Amino acid sequence: MGDVHSLAPLCVNALQLEAIRQQLSDVTDRLSDEQILCLADSLHEQLRARRLVRVHANKRMERRLCSSGGEAFPF
Repeated sequence: MGDVHSLAPLCVNALQLEAIRQQLSDVTDRLSDEQILCLADSLHEQLRARRLVRVHANKRMERRLCSSGGEAFPF
């Protein structure tokens, strides 16, 4: 079975995040309002998808652990 952490997104450190933020800030000067909103919508949709995956994973784990002893507790 694979490492559980391999399913988590790779995190960036504070310096990397600041560099990304600065790059976005620099490029948004050349984008139209519509393009900026499209970019923001894409980021928001990515966050929604992540949250949905987490909710489903938590529900599966809860069912597995709590239903009649669950598969995790076969005794």
